[in-house]
Amino acid sequence: MGGLTVEAPQIDWDPRSQRAIDDPMAMRKAIRDAGPVVRLADGSWVVGRYEDVRKTFVETDTFLNKDSAFGFDAEDEIYKGTPIETLRDIFRGAPTGNDGETHQKVREVVARPLTVPQLKDFRPEFEQLAAGIVEKLCERGTFEVMTELAEAFGLAAVLPRIGVPPDEAAKLLPWQRNLFDLFDDPMDPEVNRIFRESLDYLLDPGLRNRVCPHSWSAHVEQGTKTGSDLGPAFFPGLMSVLVYGSLDNTINHITEMVRLFAVNPEQWNRLRENPSLVNGTVNEVVRLFRQGPLGGYAFRRADRDAKIAEIDIPKGTFIGLNFVSANRDERHYPDPEKFDIGRSNADHVGFGFARHVCPGMHLAKLEMQVLLQELIKRVETWEILDVEEKHRTVAHRVVKMHVRVRPSADVAQFGGYMGENRVNTVI
Repeated sequence: MGGLTVEAPQIDWDPRSQRAIDDPMAMRKAIRDAGPVVRLADGSWVVGRYEDVRKTFVETDTFLNKDSAFGFDAEDEIYKGTPIETLRDIFRGAPTGNDGETHQKVREVVARPLTVPQLKDFRPEFEQLAAGIVEKLCERGTFEVMTELAEAFGLAAVLPRIGVPPDEAAKLLPWQRNLFDLFDDPMDPEVNRIFRESLDYLLDPGLRNRVCPHSWSAHVEQGTKTGSDLGPAFFPGLMSVLVYGSLDNTINHITEMVRLFAVNPEQWNRLRENPSLVNGTVNEVVRLFRQGPLGGYAFRRADRDAKIAEIDIPKGTFIGLNFVSANRDERHYPDPEKFDIGRSNADHVGFGFARHVCPGMHLAKLEMQVLLQELIKRVETWEILDVEEKHRTVAHRVVKMHVRVRPSADVAQFGGYMGENRVNTVI
């Protein structure tokens, strides 16, 4: 490129170091403070500021998905000989592995059953499931949030919709969780074995004949028939979106939502006094969702010499857009680490942005809204009894949390209000 070359500053943070695992938010702040694009100690390029992340998301003709899904860089020796190489090939049939017109076609197939009009039909059933689970847990008074609330609701609401045989569906959640273990420790034999099992499942030619009619998997099967715009080669990639993306993330968000309210009781009181803040609450939980130092990225590769802000990006550069960092950028959000359910936050990038926004975004929001509205009615206070967290290079989340709740003395007081003013749109 002509003119003065401006190089990205380099900082001494290694995302795989124990230092970064112990305090990934400090690493992200160092990234934002250093410049619009930085080089980490391992040589990786990272964009961490809000405005620059959003702008780069939009430049879909310059910064491409192709061969960068899940952060797999073909030149990264750490992944050579692991199942991640097979995952890269499978993801060439998914939205995160395509660009341009092909990306749009792939996205339409996987997102068609997850549109707002389609999801509105699910709401009554989701509300009934949430009511049954929450009522039972509140009667007990103490429960484990991850398994008894988040997983119980997520599995009951979503698993039947995916549409694979029940004995196969039971494996989906463990497979999703194993994916993050693989990136944490790509050489672990047991992790590799379990992950290879999930890849063999996706690549099984007979899978498309076993999906249940009228399910989300059936939509994928129909959209990848021989003679369709995409064809059978895209089936494993599109199914991987359902296998790896439909359960675990939302379950983790629900668990984190409870933790945030338990440690910020004034926000829980505020929400119960004003249930119209449910949508803002969901956005705030997603905005503040935690990830390890190698988590919270959308990855791109520069298709030509380019610039991000004033920094020169050479053609072929593999670059990470850190949306967890962007969502905490003090240049955009005042007091960004504060959990504030009333803040203006609908513009967060926790689900991505623009053409590459998460196709399951509306489903995740609906699940969180429905469950939250039932909790508002029945839970007066939260108390954490014990909590276990997992802090690794990708995962940085609660894995077990027992709570005690004080049930609402008058559930009926919320009945009419929530019935008339519940969130009927997914935004």
